[in-house]
Amino acid sequence: WTLAMSGMNGETIFAMLVFSASSSSLLLLNKLCVHAVPAPSVISLMQFAACAFFIFMLRVSRMAIVDDFEWLKVKPYLLYIIMFVATIYCNMKALQFSNVETLIVFRACCPAVVAVLDWGMMGRHLPGARSSIALLVLSLGAFGYVS
Repeated sequence: WTLAMSGMNGETIFAMLVFSASSSSLLLLNKLCVHAVPAPSVISLMQFAACAFFIFMLRVSRMAIVDDFEWLKVKPYLLYIIMFVATIYCNMKALQFSNVETLIVFRACCPAVVAVLDWGMMGRHLPGARSSIALLVLSLGAFGYVS
């Protein structure tokens, strides 16, 4: 079994490493922000506003094509948007009241829980042997980290 057989190449590995580095850095920065300003919703609002401003500037500068805000396109995604904002809020509250390690362990165990919930509530197949082993290793690593 090699990287070539798995379909992973240098670009894929680089993308995974950059994602991991940015995700962990943002988690630490958010923890520092919540520690300095104990108002998670204000911090999240500032982050969302900065993203919206950045997208607006991309549109104004014509560096990117940005669609107009159209209610017919937004409406089907409202539930997703509400759930996304709720998870961001819960994530920030978790950072406010717990340490980063706890949040990392919780996030690491989520894929295993989601796989079982998908099977139980949506009638999807359970993960195959290879995926189950990966989820088990991930969970054991998280539990080992806690111990």
